[in-house]
Amino acid sequence: MAACLAGPGRAQTPSLTQVVFPATPGSVLYAVQGAAGGAPLRSDDGGRTWRALYVFEPGAGQGIWSLAVSPASAETIYAAATMDRGGVWRSTDSGATWTQASSGLPAGSARVESLTAALDAPDLLFARVGGNLYRTTDGGRNWTLRGALPGNATALGIGARAPYPMFTMAIGGAMFRSLDAGASWEPAAAIGPGGQREASTVVIDPSRANTVYVSSTVPRVATCAAPGGTVHITRDNGATWSVIWSSGLCNVTATVIADPTRPILHIRSGVVGRFYCRSTDLGGAFDCSDRASVLAVDPRNPDIVLANGGQRISRDAGLTFEASGWTVRPSLPALGTLRHQVAQGSSITQGVPVRTPEQVNYSVPFRATVEGAAWLTLPNAEGQTGRDFPVRISAGGLTAGVYTGRLRLDSMATTNPSVTIAVELTVTASVSSGVRFMRSIFAGGPGAGSQVVDNVPAVGARVGSPDFLSRDAAGNIYFYSIVDRRIRRIDAAGRLTTILGTGENADTPDGPVAGMPMSFANGMAADAQGRVYLGQIAGLRVIENGNIRTVLARDTRIGGNQFSTLGSVGSVAVDGEGRALFTGVPGLLRLRATGLPDVPFVPPQGVRIASLSVAPDGSIYFVDSLTHRAYRLRNGTLTSIAGTGTAGYNGDGRAADTAQLNRPEDVDADADGNVYIADSGNRRVRMIAPDGTIFTIAGGDGARSVESADATAVSISPRSIVVEPNGNLLVADTLAIVRLTRSAAPVREIRSGAMRNAASGAEELAPGALFSLFGANLADTQETAAAAPWPESLGGVSVLINGRAAPLFFASAGQINGQAPFETAPGTATVEVRGGGSATSAVDFQVAETAPGVLQFGANRAVAVNPDGTVNTAQNPVAAGAPLVVYFTGQGAVDNAVPTGAAAGGDPLSRPVAAYSATIGGQPAQVLFLGLAPGFVGLGQANLIVPAVPAGDHAVVLTVGGRASNGPSVTVAP
Repeated sequence: MAACLAGPGRAQTPSLTQVVFPATPGSVLYAVQGAAGGAPLRSDDGGRTWRALYVFEPGAGQGIWSLAVSPASAETIYAAATMDRGGVWRSTDSGATWTQASSGLPAGSARVESLTAALDAPDLLFARVGGNLYRTTDGGRNWTLRGALPGNATALGIGARAPYPMFTMAIGGAMFRSLDAGASWEPAAAIGPGGQREASTVVIDPSRANTVYVSSTVPRVATCAAPGGTVHITRDNGATWSVIWSSGLCNVTATVIADPTRPILHIRSGVVGRFYCRSTDLGGAFDCSDRASVLAVDPRNPDIVLANGGQRISRDAGLTFEASGWTVRPSLPALGTLRHQVAQGSSITQGVPVRTPEQVNYSVPFRATVEGAAWLTLPNAEGQTGRDFPVRISAGGLTAGVYTGRLRLDSMATTNPSVTIAVELTVTASVSSGVRFMRSIFAGGPGAGSQVVDNVPAVGARVGSPDFLSRDAAGNIYFYSIVDRRIRRIDAAGRLTTILGTGENADTPDGPVAGMPMSFANGMAADAQGRVYLGQIAGLRVIENGNIRTVLARDTRIGGNQFSTLGSVGSVAVDGEGRALFTGVPGLLRLRATGLPDVPFVPPQGVRIASLSVAPDGSIYFVDSLTHRAYRLRNGTLTSIAGTGTAGYNGDGRAADTAQLNRPEDVDADADGNVYIADSGNRRVRMIAPDGTIFTIAGGDGARSVESADATAVSISPRSIVVEPNGNLLVADTLAIVRLTRSAAPVREIRSGAMRNAASGAEELAPGALFSLFGANLADTQETAAAAPWPESLGGVSVLINGRAAPLFFASAGQINGQAPFETAPGTATVEVRGGGSATSAVDFQVAETAPGVLQFGANRAVAVNPDGTVNTAQNPVAAGAPLVVYFTGQGAVDNAVPTGAAAGGDPLSRPVAAYSATIGGQPAQVLFLGLAPGFVGLGQANLIVPAVPAGDHAVVLTVGGRASNGPSVTVAP
């Protein structure tokens, strides 16, 4: 548990979608935050401060669409959800506890809408579910079907006082009314023009009889005739309607709020330039401006008008607005189990998406701690919600299997002060693609100049933040830098030149590009002849022969009236026939020889096309960073080739469509059928082999380097990839473009952080401890030592620790096990592998006086032996009071010295020089003996008496020299 909670941090401003004012006098308010099924809030001080309410698990998405308050008591509130989440919920204690209040409502997943509490009857409520209206007269204990709504009904308005009039509009503009609380419906005068018009809101005036307001619009279509979005009024109960406000635009939905005491109307218009419209004569004339986006009027004091999601407030009925100063106390998120898969010897730094359920961008401080997982560490203990929180997961020293742990978040700034997140690690056998890449700098790099300079060698020159890599037939490389606001070219001789942009953010007019600025680019690609196509807000543009021209403007009509206009152009690529491919409003477009586009592919709902590339075989590849997937489009058929839809890092060595990606930024393919993905969120380049298996070929948690190095040993932040004709890759990295060159021979490699305590997997050893070293191509052959003393060369290689050969027990390509020499001094040490005329780079690791680690297996089980000589398991427990032998390593110096690599003797025994103790289940365990195990090299054993602990699994922890070991479990019998 954290020693202290994270501090309060800066105040969060609410963003409300509904505010509910109790009828009873007081300062209590309720609200809903989040448009797509959000979180209920309560304020006890008139809105100045808000706190989250929990209908469901604290910190989980609440999925509440609206609230209603009983007129008899501000403590009785109702919450509407979807029917598969309980439908209607009721609280009689201000939201502290909730009970389901949905008896009689239909099953299914439909949303409960139009939840309305009568103001003159304490237990009377109405609600809509699907196409039916329901009523309860006992506060939600029982609901009865009132009747079906008219066909194709859109928005529904319900009067809150008897006789509870109701109005709805069907698609097309036909209006219907009920004057008997929804028992029957009759036509009212229609609202025109018809067509596809539908209502967004229907408001029954709270104090003016027979007055109703209807906001309607035309949904997104190719053409839209006036009046577009409108507000109609009737003053005669629907006999006639008149337009009192019109946007003149399609797809604009207005919201009307009526002052209950004065002829004042407030409209939230949704129109840029006049978000707020105010009338003092019930719509005869409006004063419109951008001073607010109105949300609600307090019926108890209509001078109070809330706007901008509660962030602004008017105290003079909407004439002036000021910042409300309101704050909200949100929630720490209740996340599901975080599952990760890592190969043996590998480690990843993974971002945990910590977002408050009330608002994803709220920034709230928290403190994180790890419970029960030595393989899970935190680069930083402090975090902020609204961003990814990094955790480091390391499979060094772990056998294949499943391991569990917990991540705990604590904060003083949230309504729920703590959440615990389950973390599950699956360790798999280390795999390799069999193809190694060497990494070198192609352009830019650490230490590059700070100024944009042309006609200079690209290596060491400033390249900003390169993106959209592309290559022409002459070998020129093109890239775009959003930082420098330029498009630049690296010629075949490696010299860097700007072809467009001055650093200024401004639109480029058609004409010569020399000295011209450029605005933001959404995509870029060069064709074989060196023409550079740009995707911009203005449309599709091309740079050719020193000039830029607009090929297709954003208002270009696509496919007649089928798709409306092109809009902003996004990703761009060029196919094998030299035709530009690009994305616009309809989907994937292709520029024909006529200069007009066709639409070869419209993506299904939920698929976003980004970072296009065309393979040599004509297949089109793209990624969707929002859903963490990569796709292939071949002969009109779309296939998801990698990613599961959930961000993560796993799957190396298996089918790519079962592996996780994390915010992939780009994809490209070579002539052999290999597909390469810039797995940006995982800081890796992944390769999908022709058989569909995915591997990591570059990146990891290693340090950055400008020197040639194995690509998997050096950190990378890939944004764009282009495959060269020889099969090498160019990758846009931070401040550099790197080249990944296929290696003809395997490269010996130690990954950073891969020198581990062989028992616990901790990244720290003690003199004389057993170690596991992980990497690639470490040994030439697999070999095991025949007997003690262990040899200093095995599998054709030696392991040097601080320059001294270490005794080795096992050697293979991916892992070497051995003993750290007793002579190794505490502090920072180095390890390297040598053999066959080659050597790895020296990698640092830490050595301490003592670093005990208990051997473990399976799901965090201690290697322990019961009195009968059998291994302790959940099915084979030990009795309290019985002896138990626990095996470990890392005790440091011993009183009776044993030569490095030799087996310990039994007479005399060798005990640690430092003090030692043990606990089981947190209770002190009597230590009969703790020291080197006779007949073994570097292995320790602790003979313990099991204390009186309850039956079940308990952590066993050995402490030597004040340093505690990991805590794998042993099982104690009832």
